[in-house]
Amino acid sequence: MGLAVAGMHYTGMAAAQFTGGLAGWRPTGYFVFGSYQLGLIVAISSVALLAIALLATRFVRWTNTTSSRFENLLDLAPQVVWFGRPDGHITYSNPYWYEYTGLSERETLGYGWTTAIHPDDRERVVASLQSAVEEGRYEFEFRLRRKDESYCWFLARGRPGRDDSGKVDAWVGIAVDIEERKTAEQQAWAASQAKSEFLASMSHELRTPLNAIGGYAELLAMGIRGPLNADQAQDIARIRRSQQHLLTLINDVLNFAKVDAGQTEYRMTAVPVDEALRDTESMIAPQVLAKGLHYSYKGAGKSASVLADPEKLQQIVINLLGNAVKFTEPGGTITLSSQFVGNCIEIRVADTGPGISPEKLDRIFDPFVQAERRLNQPVQGVGLGLAISQDLAQAMDGKITVESVVGEGSTFTLSLPRAPRMDPADRPPLESADRPLVEPDDSQLPERSQSQSSEERSDEKEREYHEA
Repeated sequence: MGLAVAGMHYTGMAAAQFTGGLAGWRPTGYFVFGSYQLGLIVAISSVALLAIALLATRFVRWTNTTSSRFENLLDLAPQVVWFGRPDGHITYSNPYWYEYTGLSERETLGYGWTTAIHPDDRERVVASLQSAVEEGRYEFEFRLRRKDESYCWFLARGRPGRDDSGKVDAWVGIAVDIEERKTAEQQAWAASQAKSEFLASMSHELRTPLNAIGGYAELLAMGIRGPLNADQAQDIARIRRSQQHLLTLINDVLNFAKVDAGQTEYRMTAVPVDEALRDTESMIAPQVLAKGLHYSYKGAGKSASVLADPEKLQQIVINLLGNAVKFTEPGGTITLSSQFVGNCIEIRVADTGPGISPEKLDRIFDPFVQAERRLNQPVQGVGLGLAISQDLAQAMDGKITVESVVGEGSTFTLSLPRAPRMDPADRPPLESADRPLVEPDDSQLPERSQSQSSEERSDEKEREYHEA
């Protein structure tokens, strides 16, 4: 500022264009002589210095204000905030840390803060920090000791700061108290376990008398206790149907309890899709024929195989087909198909039923949710089939999706990963030992055999049947 004032004074004198004085005259100390050009240069420099000084003053004030606000933010933050060196060495922690743990700054900085971590979590946390230095980020949960010696769960997250060359030059991290969330999770898990145990126990207790009812009804139907008249035989048949229905519902509840508790075992193997679906449709055929539905199948070919548990795959498809039969009116159509889609194979069950309303479509895979319950169809199950099927599919790295239009029908799609190709030595033999290696030509077969062969070939592409 002093240089700026001196320059302005010199500029004013130079602007007056003073010339040299009389002979023998000497200027006093109050005047400074110089050329006009030099004065102009000094004036410009003075103004620039003055502007720089003003900007520097404003910058210092802004920096101080920002720093004060940042410090206040750190002081008021309801979670732990820390800064560290590139190697993870802690250089700063906000007041919340010291108030929560009761540790001093000397006990905290460096790696001393790890003494406040639960002994069972300490080794895991330190290993995560060491790997984070290489990976560039971390996130983990651990128990932190309070100053009253109790432990609470925290979620810690950290990110690195990098210089212009991309190298890590600092770390910043936070740790948030998640004790309430953890407590809620543990309570929910305990409640789920209790529910699953209750459902499993109840299902076993109910299945025992139901099996007895079914067994005795079958003995009566066979005439073991004496011949039955027509009315008695009809009543026994009704008892058996009701027993089978109740047993199906209880089995659904038991299966749901096992899946929900994670007690289901999976035997993953390469499953030929066409063969599996052929076995499945033979189980559902009586229901299709009894209801007068049209059924068709379009396969992806003999080469289509998925990596799945054969029994679980069959259970899923039967559930989907059973729902299609249940909700499709007589004369409607059900189509089962499979096709390659990327690295997966999609198995689709489409029907021409009433469809699913949009408000239920998002919850259709939730337990005890049903698409529609109508008075003319009182037997609808308990709404566990789709929930069980979705859990089974996800456990095999697959999923089930649904598309539906009210009044037109629904399409459920099961997507499963394709099975890896097997070496020829690992493939099961396709021919039996007593079967000739060379098949006879169709022209050498009897006419009936040729007809059957033709039907079998077409059966690989599409199979249809309905009640005549």
